Amino acid sequence: MANKQVRRPFVVILGILVVNFLGLFSETSLNIALPVLRETFSVSSAAIQWLVIAYMLMIGLALPLSTLISHWFKTKDIIIFAIFIFALGSVIAACANSFAVLLIGRTIQGIATGLFIPLMFTIATIIFPSNKFGSVMGVIGVVMGFAPVIGPTLSGIIIDSLSWRWIFWLFLPFLLLSLLLTIFTMPNVIEQTHPRVDWLSVILSMLGFGLLVSSVGLISNLGIASPIVIILILLSLLILFIYIHRQLRINRPILNFKILTNSRYRNGTLIVIFNFGIVLAAMYLLPQMLQNGLGQKANTTGWILLPAGVLNAVISVIAGRLSDHFGARYLVLTGTVIFIAGLIMMSIINLKSGIPYIIAAQSMLLSGSAMLFPPAQSYALRSLSAAHSSDGSTIMNTCQQIMGALSTSITNSLLVFGGTLHPLQNTAARFMSASRFAFIFAFVLAVLILIVAFQIKGKDKTSRQTA
Repeated sequence: MANKQVRRPFVVILGILVVNFLGLFSETSLNIALPVLRETFSVSSAAIQWLVIAYMLMIGLALPLSTLISHWFKTKDIIIFAIFIFALGSVIAACANSFAVLLIGRTIQGIATGLFIPLMFTIATIIFPSNKFGSVMGVIGVVMGFAPVIGPTLSGIIIDSLSWRWIFWLFLPFLLLSLLLTIFTMPNVIEQTHPRVDWLSVILSMLGFGLLVSSVGLISNLGIASPIVIILILLSLLILFIYIHRQLRINRPILNFKILTNSRYRNGTLIVIFNFGIVLAAMYLLPQMLQNGLGQKANTTGWILLPAGVLNAVISVIAGRLSDHFGARYLVLTGTVIFIAGLIMMSIINLKSGIPYIIAAQSMLLSGSAMLFPPAQSYALRSLSAAHSSDGSTIMNTCQQIMGALSTSITNSLLVFGGTLHPLQNTAARFMSASRFAFIFAFVLAVLILIVAFQIKGKDKTSRQTA
């Protein structure tokens, strides 16, 4: 039985699925355009990366506050506001005549994305019964997995056919569709309890999460061993420690971190987070390997990346449905093995690698990701009570975005460092050698997924835990 009965729940969630697809598509859509944007605005590689980091920074600031906001404002109103903000950021970015203006547009888009990502999960866990969570997470997995993957593909086609500005202009008709769906189908599914706002917790949340993502972003500029980077990371961790400690002690916390004592939720969330970090690292590297290493055009690169993206979407839906019947354990373990095999294949791509091999390697990686992602999510969220579902989705998605920023920044740093190890090679050969070095971080995360995957129990419960 769903926590809140609504007619045609898939129709209800469709509007927020569309806008979330756009938000997550935007997260990787500029990856393939980074070389073009670097030349257009005459900025360094480290500076251009802030188009990715700033987006994640704003998501990291907004996400932890989403549960509090949803208890003060109606669900429909929050989504409509976020759609308008995302549209504003898109227009600013599309009209940008300088790097600073483009960065402002991306920043505004990130704020909107941070508002509607957790709402997607919270609404789903409220209007669908827990024995359908796997199927729902499979559909959400298409959004969470397919959107970042298809981003470089569509962007490459748009850049070659039109210009990078059209990446942002083309958001607008889909935002209008999402707006209309939200207006006509979205009920107020989250109760407005108007809790007292603990402003110290709000400040600590913004400082801690914001400083952590920002300091991680500085790794590319200053290096991971930089005293400034180390000090800022330690300071952000200290602030977050104080913030979490406060949430555990006050009567009405912004986020209920006590749910992390639930081993099912904790293990499922860890797998989701590490998976997201690997996929983002791979999708940051592969478009650049194809362009800078193998000399492919943006349009061709986009088409090369497409088959794996389609396969990811199909397997995500299937894996979600299977997890409702067979549980998460074997799907997660099988997906992890395929995931690692794909990662190994991608890490040995070189100047002589053919396009079929590259497509096969990426398909292995994303197939494994699609097989483990929805089951791990449903395994985590169905272990929580309805009262804790909002906190669960917010914590999971906040950690995902922090991991995304960390993954992108560390991958770029390893890419730069790897390039210094081969100074005598030509540009293409040096980049390909450096990219293999950059896969180290992804391998570390893959090993962690494998370790946690063995902690997943047998067939997980198909009914919610009670509060």
